[in-house]
Amino acid sequence: MSPKVRTYSPPVVAPPPPAETIPALPWLTVERAGFALLALLALLLRLPGLAARPLAPAEAASALRAWQASQGLHPILDAGSPLLFSLQTLFFWLVGDGGDALARIGPLLAAAALPLILYRWRQWLDSRILLVAACLLTLSPLVNAFARRGDGFTFTLLALALALDGWQQGRAGERAGWNRVAAGL
Repeated sequence: MSPKVRTYSPPVVAPPPPAETIPALPWLTVERAGFALLALLALLLRLPGLAARPLAPAEAASALRAWQASQGLHPILDAGSPLLFSLQTLFFWLVGDGGDALARIGPLLAAAALPLILYRWRQWLDSRILLVAACLLTLSPLVNAFARRGDGFTFTLLALALALDGWQQGRAGERAGWNRVAAGL
């Protein structure tokens, strides 16, 4: 008689329920990523060739005054746009001699921030409409031309967008909205 061999089979256990997964970046949504990518695309489209053409006389005058201030010299004439003068002075002081491209980096950053301001308007308008508007602002030849000029026009566009955002928030009863209106003005 042969002995009976018993084989061991483990009991069947149900797998544990899947653990709740936590995304690595819970605040990052497709919508936010879209607006951020548009701002990055605006920088990438406008940055090449920033110094391809020489500064216009008005741009050169503003950049010269900012460079003089960054070197500790006292510019004789009025600087024009105070925000542009301050940013150019800061960039020239930080980097040194950056040339034409450094004189135009402030307006470039202001134009790249325009799609980000539109993100704040999603409370009042449809997100798809705002994404299309942000795409149009990013790809606009007119905004691209103004972003590559060392004058204060792109700061005016950014200030107008901030003021509209603050005005709408102020109408909605949010106290912080009037701070944005003041920042835009």
